[in-house]
Amino acid sequence: MTSSDVDHHRLGKPDQDGNAVRERLLGAALQLFARKGFESASVRELTEAAKVTRPTLYYHFGSKEGLYLELVERLCATVEDSILRSLVPQGTARVRLRSFVLKILDSIIEDAGNQRFFFVISLDPRRNNLSSFHERMRNFIAAVVELLLEEGAEKGEFETDDVTYTTKLILALVDSFIYNQIFLTYPKSNRDETEKMLDVLLDQIAL
Repeated sequence: MTSSDVDHHRLGKPDQDGNAVRERLLGAALQLFARKGFESASVRELTEAAKVTRPTLYYHFGSKEGLYLELVERLCATVEDSILRSLVPQGTARVRLRSFVLKILDSIIEDAGNQRFFFVISLDPRRNNLSSFHERMRNFIAAVVELLLEEGAEKGEFETDDVTYTTKLILALVDSFIYNQIFLTYPKSNRDETEKMLDVLLDQIAL
């Protein structure tokens, strides 16, 4: 073993399997943070779960918080990708908008791991992390909703004097649904109810 090899081993630098190591750390962190929260999950638990050394974690992410923020970034990217893929390329603006919102609701139900991590982020006492995450997600969803509403108005499908206000109403439905899924412990059966409320809202602006 050369001195370089020793140094790389000592510093936790990745070998050819570096990407796999990162993925193991991220996977272990997602499970631990979702179960215990950021503060309670220790670096020792993270490294043991991922079967890596402490220096390896520091090499890849700098710190436990760096690992946590990488998960937040990945969650944002996953949600944004899911949002873009949920856009229906054809149909009326109403059909596309309705499908878009409902697929967001379904993605929240189906991805239990991300749902638990949403919960952890929502309870993060460091408000800058929480605020930046929520702002990024809301702005992304709002931009698509506004685009579809404007498209519907241009085509004579919708009549709305204030697209921004209507967008806020739709976001409020999504926010309420997310809160129910993450924080309430009784059976989460409000998906159909949220769908009905969305239809009522769209009926109000339909021509």
